[in-house]
Amino acid sequence: MKTHFSSLFPWAFLLFFVLMLAHNNAAAQIFRNNRILFTTDLNGGQVIPSVNNSARGIVTVLISEDRTHISINGVFHGLSGPVTACHIHTGSPTANGPVLINLSNNVSGNRLRADIPIPTVFWQKAFIPELYIDVHTAANPNGEIRGHLELMSEEMYSVILNGASEVSPVSTSASGLGLLAYSPGNFTIRYYIVVNGLSGPITAAHIHSGAIGVNGPVVTPLSQGLPNVLSGTLSTSSLPVDFFQKLIAGTLYVNVHTNAHPGGEIRGQLSLTKGLTFESLLNGDQEVPPVNSAASGAALAFLSPGLDSITYHVIASGLTPTTAHLHQGAAGVSGPVTVALQTTSLPNYYTAKVPATGNFVTQLLNSGIYVNVHTAAHPGGEIRGQLEPLLKRVYAFDICSDQVVPPTGSTAIGAAYFSTDRLNSHFVYRYIVSGLSGPATFARVHEGAPGTNGLIFFSVNLPNPVGSGQFPITGNEVQKFESGNSYLIVQTAAHPDGEIRGKIMRGLSCSINVSVEDQIVGGSALYPNPTSGETILQLQIKDSFEGELVVNDLHGRLIRKENHAFIPGEFIMQLQLSDTSPGLYVIQIRSAAAGVVWASKLIKH
Repeated sequence: MKTHFSSLFPWAFLLFFVLMLAHNNAAAQIFRNNRILFTTDLNGGQVIPSVNNSARGIVTVLISEDRTHISINGVFHGLSGPVTACHIHTGSPTANGPVLINLSNNVSGNRLRADIPIPTVFWQKAFIPELYIDVHTAANPNGEIRGHLELMSEEMYSVILNGASEVSPVSTSASGLGLLAYSPGNFTIRYYIVVNGLSGPITAAHIHSGAIGVNGPVVTPLSQGLPNVLSGTLSTSSLPVDFFQKLIAGTLYVNVHTNAHPGGEIRGQLSLTKGLTFESLLNGDQEVPPVNSAASGAALAFLSPGLDSITYHVIASGLTPTTAHLHQGAAGVSGPVTVALQTTSLPNYYTAKVPATGNFVTQLLNSGIYVNVHTAAHPGGEIRGQLEPLLKRVYAFDICSDQVVPPTGSTAIGAAYFSTDRLNSHFVYRYIVSGLSGPATFARVHEGAPGTNGLIFFSVNLPNPVGSGQFPITGNEVQKFESGNSYLIVQTAAHPDGEIRGKIMRGLSCSINVSVEDQIVGGSALYPNPTSGETILQLQIKDSFEGELVVNDLHGRLIRKENHAFIPGEFIMQLQLSDTSPGLYVIQIRSAAAGVVWASKLIKH
């Protein structure tokens, strides 16, 4: 039960619009999320054929910043016996498929923990989505619980409007481009659509029910904001009960009416986009320096499953472009051209599919690519918009007793993921615990740095064994998560001050047991720990391998990465962290073949 958050801000879209207009770096940070997270909730009902049991599991698959490794964390509860096998398979939710990744050696008791290189086919299957995790036991050798991996992203339904899609077709050079965006469980759907070249002012605009080529009744009207811009929010409670069913099925369309075409001048079907998607609303306020212009525009971009190409759609209205480009640069910063936009037969409409390099993808995920439309009056650009990923702001972390202050020694474990939507208006949480000394009595989020106890932030629903919920939240409250100084704690009668605790972050804090460690790395030492800046790492290497040393902070951000050739014998190196901020860091040794072979936490004073 939530204890103190204010009610949902009723003008959520206004907040979105203001943030999209922002052209300074500080404002841009609110959208930054360069981490990709897949999650799944496992149960027997998803196994094919289904298994009737009460066993549960939660697994998070977090992609590293450089997109070369995946960090997998999971906890299972209520299984009929020990785990005999655990895999990531390829296959749709309604079919069984072959094993892609064998995680059997990465399960210890009821905990799954792995950090491994990403197989190439992972990207091709993950965004479809066609990957699932299956946990096997002796009683259920074909799988006791199963869960499909889903990307933690808002759902986006794109719409491209033109006269040819009308029934009967309309001869017009007008066009439109926009989206509906929705986070499952949220209370509102936001939308914006930009149109250009209509025969006259918009007289009405609606979402209708109907398949392609079929006219249907009005479902809900759409509001006009700026000239040639439809924008606002739809309350989910006011929509027909079959709205989402039709939205998913692709039987809803947008129709824009004018005096010359009262039945509709341009129309477009709402279509679900999968994978990594990006959006932008263009205006003069985002130019550097800002341009006083009534023109506007919209952009949508779709990254291919292989992360090697991007398809973009851009529309501009209220101006006559000379050129248009994708540029590299953060909000408030001008940068070089990366892609010249391809014109089409429709005025002010651009679309093409272009190759995407690794650096380009990194910039996209970091909100570092913007659309710029140039005119004769404003050769440096008249309207501009930052391409923003629809990824949610995510936190995936583990829960254990060694994070409690003081540690309790409990063997209970947990796994959790928190998320907020792009507007930071809605908070969703889900976590699982296993092995508690008794039923949970309280579960709360506190403010407090690692190693300290802090004030209660809010309460969450108790785990049984899963705890989940959602409620409105504000941007200021999200910043507390981003600060790195908040944690989830679960209390029991035996441990009224907390039996297990988890740092809210994009990464793991509990002791890491890696199955391959004994094969490659023997004894180890990291001293002094805590340190004021300098520490010594000492490892006993058993077998030769090419690897790297990686240092991450508790936000999962990469602090340092060094390549090393490890040979049998004693390996000693000095780590200098005097230029880093105080806090908790994770030190890893990775093998190109086996992933993480050694890991430890390090506290910097």
